[in-house]
Amino acid sequence: MVAKQDLTLPSSQTAEVFVIANYTPIRTNTKAYLLVVSAAVFLILVLAYVIGNFFTARSMKYIEQSYQKQRQFVSDAAHELRTPLTILYSYAELLEYNPRKKEVINDIKDEILQMSDMVDRLLALARYDNLKAVVHKEDVSLNEIAAAAVKSMSGFCPPGTFKLKVADGEVKIGADKVMIRQLFSILLDNAVKYTGDEKKIEVSIDKLPFAVKITVKDNGIGIKKEDIPHIFDRFWRAEESRHQKGLGLGLALAETIVALHNGKIDVKSAPGQGTVFEIVLPSVRK
Repeated sequence: MVAKQDLTLPSSQTAEVFVIANYTPIRTNTKAYLLVVSAAVFLILVLAYVIGNFFTARSMKYIEQSYQKQRQFVSDAAHELRTPLTILYSYAELLEYNPRKKEVINDIKDEILQMSDMVDRLLALARYDNLKAVVHKEDVSLNEIAAAAVKSMSGFCPPGTFKLKVADGEVKIGADKVMIRQLFSILLDNAVKYTGDEKKIEVSIDKLPFAVKITVKDNGIGIKKEDIPHIFDRFWRAEESRHQKGLGLGLALAETIVALHNGKIDVKSAPGQGTVFEIVLPSVRK
């Protein structure tokens, strides 16, 4: 690049000024900058595409799993409700011809109560299903809840069935009182249901550092090793317990309640050696 300028000097002299500028490095650098920026934009677009696809695929996987679980849940619920409805219809037909109507009516009442229990637990599961469900926490005395649950279940069992062991002093946790009552009710009902005539059920509450441990131990029929991973699945029942009037919803509900309280539930069992359920829940802050 050349620039020329004429100058008039004193004494009638003239001069010419030439300015020469080399802009080649600037042009070269500009091309390099444009190349780098283009490459960076391309890489960012490719990276955004890959990351977007990854998170989209991941989200779709969870959505698909949720959808499949929902379909399975609806299918299982429909199946479970169909059986008692069929039984009720049969009883209704029997009433037309059976002289022992009182007996049939009692059977109908039992089926209705079972269906009512199923609907209650299905509603509870639907309400608690979202782990962001509202948990109304307050200071809850496990001593009182455990004693009330044992007293309530003792009326259905021979004397001496239950043994309650509680740590010294009052054991409190920050929890939803209704849910904790439901948790004890499910565990004790499960223990009574799958324990023979010589029932021995031990309920203990122990203090741990920053937590409490609830243990429900029975001398019942036990659970096979291969069945243990499935006991918290909805509507699942082991073959040995099919004759019982269980719904296969209690333990699923218990697991959900424990999860909502940031706790852990574990089971130890073997056929003929009884079952032990252990729940660890965070204790109340001082």
